[in-house]
Amino acid sequence: MRGAIRAPSVAQEFAGARLGDSRRSERLVKIVTVLEEDPSVGFPRAMRSDAELEAFYRFINSSSFTAEAILAPHVEATMDRAQTARRVLVIHDTTFAEFPGDALRKGMGITTTTNRQGFLAHCSLLLAEGDTTPLGIGHVQTLTRSGEKWRKRGSRTQIDRGDAQRESQRWLTAVQAIETMAKDRFETLHVTDAEGDFFEFMAQMRSEKTRFVVRAGRLNRVLDSTEGKASLRTVIDDLPARFERDIKVGKRRFDRQKKGRNSRRSHPPREARGATLTVTLPRSSTSTANAGRSKISLKH
Repeated sequence: MRGAIRAPSVAQEFAGARLGDSRRSERLVKIVTVLEEDPSVGFPRAMRSDAELEAFYRFINSSSFTAEAILAPHVEATMDRAQTARRVLVIHDTTFAEFPGDALRKGMGITTTTNRQGFLAHCSLLLAEGDTTPLGIGHVQTLTRSGEKWRKRGSRTQIDRGDAQRESQRWLTAVQAIETMAKDRFETLHVTDAEGDFFEFMAQMRSEKTRFVVRAGRLNRVLDSTEGKASLRTVIDDLPARFERDIKVGKRRFDRQKKGRNSRRSHPPREARGATLTVTLPRSSTSTANAGRSKISLKH
């Protein structure tokens, strides 16, 4: 399977980009070819000359095309590889693109890190189920925080669930985009961290009739099933283990100067330790705990 779905070159993924002018498409391939040689270097060094660097900046600052147009041929190629694989994992996650400095850059917003500005990039990475071969990116969405809502984030009750611009909407948008492209072509298994642990997101995946695994973020919630009410923690602990694996959890430090004031609550410091990862399956009874097909719990 690996030989059948592997892309021969990153640059070839962008060869069919429709940017309104063939010269722009050629410039894109040239840029990607150079960056592919050493993705770790900065743009000035990668471009190798002042002329190439100037051409690069003109390209990325052009208003004649969009980031979606650049990515479109890669997404299409990713969908073709997913169709060959037939069953794929879709890993959803959000990362920050951050830049230092107090002076606000155009198009940038606040982040969770002190003295930084930037934007959020929500990506959906597709992998072949079974051998986890990376197939490519299926969806990307960027978001910029203005700061107003985050200055008032003292309570979750302030979040308007009907607001189409709220940040949590990105999870719903990504699943819908992937499922639309996957229809009648391949099967999906969506995977998220604890940010995906909210009812609307899981309800959408149920309506899409797709499989999913979401890391639980609120183990004290109360679930209502045919067997009565119980906390999610109790329900998970009561499920029979299918297999267990011992893992090592690394030490995590906390640097207030580099992280936002709320980071300690969501990512508290910890010592290195051993843990047992237990994988279980839900019973046949219908329960809101059975939204997914598998449950993973971490026992200290």
